[in-house]
Amino acid sequence: MTNLYRYPDNVIKRGDRAVGYFTACLRAGVDVTRKLLNSDEYKAVHGFDEIPVNMEYPMEGQRYPYVQVMYQNSKFYPASLEEKGHYKPDVDSDSVADYASVYLFEGSYLISIYSNTILERETIADCMIGMMGIDDAYRDGFYDTPYVNVTPNMHTLSSPTANESVGTPWDADALTCYRQLRFDVRGEFLYRVGTPVTYIEYIDILGKLHDFSGKDTGEQIHARLPVDSGE
Repeated sequence: MTNLYRYPDNVIKRGDRAVGYFTACLRAGVDVTRKLLNSDEYKAVHGFDEIPVNMEYPMEGQRYPYVQVMYQNSKFYPASLEEKGHYKPDVDSDSVADYASVYLFEGSYLISIYSNTILERETIADCMIGMMGIDDAYRDGFYDTPYVNVTPNMHTLSSPTANESVGTPWDADALTCYRQLRFDVRGEFLYRVGTPVTYIEYIDILGKLHDFSGKDTGEQIHARLPVDSGE
């Protein structure tokens, strides 16, 4: 990596609940899916007051319908042959330089729908296919997430699995109708290299980039702090 990036003083964040790549991807997927699926626009389509959307499997005390968001990694690698790159915290800061490692990743979101009837399952699935594959608001939600820089590829949207089984975690005789939706994503993030390794959640393009000579090269890249969603 070349010595190009300067970041604001507060970029380095290792919160209690969002400390790395997998956690950030899960939080992003849950927040974006929950917000849009339970918006007034999509409630009018699927007909439910609110559909729970979480990263955990539905356990006792939950109810159907229910949507579980999972993330599956396929590739994870440094952006450069150099393992770490030099950066300064801010253009006008006197802070000492530090090291960070930029990583690129590829993976898939697995969106699992649980319901008590086939009609409920397919109604929600149809709603989510339109929401994910057609509505720009879903993709824009990933672009705007504060947790990680992730770009969905909705050309890969598919439904590889659908089935029915008897039993739920709270009722052995109830019917579970299941369908999974899947789409691929790619993105990037940074780790601060030190002890302990610290996660920097987001790379945000804000306008102009400066190198260490102070020459304006047209863009400036900043890292952005996460916002705690309460999950």
